[in-house]
Amino acid sequence: TLVFKRWRCRGLNLKSNERNFLLDFEYLIHNLKLFFKNILSLQRNSESERQ
Repeated sequence: TLVFKRWRCRGLNLKSNERNFLLDFEYLIHNLKLFFKNILSLQRNSESERQ
């Protein structure tokens, strides 16, 4: 994805490995949040369909 490439470029431009790791970690958390949001909305949709 574009976002991932952007993150990669930012990571490569940083000299410090620790900062690189933090960027990857933030990216991972960001993806997890999106993932859970999707799951929750799917659950809501299936519940509303049942009613």
